[in-house]
Amino acid sequence: MPSQITCSDIPSSILTPSTIQITKFYVDAPVRTPFQRRRQSSSASTDMKRYLPKNHGIVKSATMPLITTNYFDTVRLLNRYSQTFRCLDDCLAENIRPWLPSRISVSSKWSLVYSLDQHGASLNTLYNRTSKSKGPCLMVIQDNNDEIFGAYLSEGVHMDTSCYGNGECFLWKQDKHTKIVLVYPWTMLNDYLVYSNGEFFAVGGGQGKFGLWLHSDLTHGHTESCVTFNNPALSIDSAFECIALEIWDFQY
Repeated sequence: MPSQITCSDIPSSILTPSTIQITKFYVDAPVRTPFQRRRQSSSASTDMKRYLPKNHGIVKSATMPLITTNYFDTVRLLNRYSQTFRCLDDCLAENIRPWLPSRISVSSKWSLVYSLDQHGASLNTLYNRTSKSKGPCLMVIQDNNDEIFGAYLSEGVHMDTSCYGNGECFLWKQDKHTKIVLVYPWTMLNDYLVYSNGEFFAVGGGQGKFGLWLHSDLTHGHTESCVTFNNPALSIDSAFECIALEIWDFQY
């Protein structure tokens, strides 16, 4: 079980998963659930049911995608300066590509929307840049342990008062030694897919835990197993330092 974050792990001034439950966001939420999610109609939920066991247990990650597609063009990574620190490379992009929804995976033009190195460490800057892109996006993080992981989000990152996203969202990590991409899809056990406000950004949640959590300084992060994706901690250490962060969208 991933270790719980403690006061000694990060500065006390930083909002952490363990202190979020006393914020206004939790106090004002309905008693029946710690999150109030905006309901959306989506076929993704129905499609995901095909891969659930009959007892509706949790879907564990696999090392091969559910659907294999033949691509005509290799991925081209656009709008990243030559001197910018590179988090996503061509090989990793091609390994993630088969896991994307079919309508997204046909795109061979991936455009850099935000880079920690290229655009600066500011959550407001991240929101301003991603607000121009309404479609799905890929988040890629490299931490101080040289681990690379992230999330695929069914819509662009933006501030919201409720959770958003649909069942196409997933968490992923790259094995440091084999370079295999491990994917953790939605379990259908809750709807806490994506939540982002002015103080933090989180993917996956439930029972006071977050699959992936970033503070507004985009430097301090936290990862642990969560009900939404049944993922392990995505890094060696649950509390990590973000060295590089990129968000990519898809062009046609």
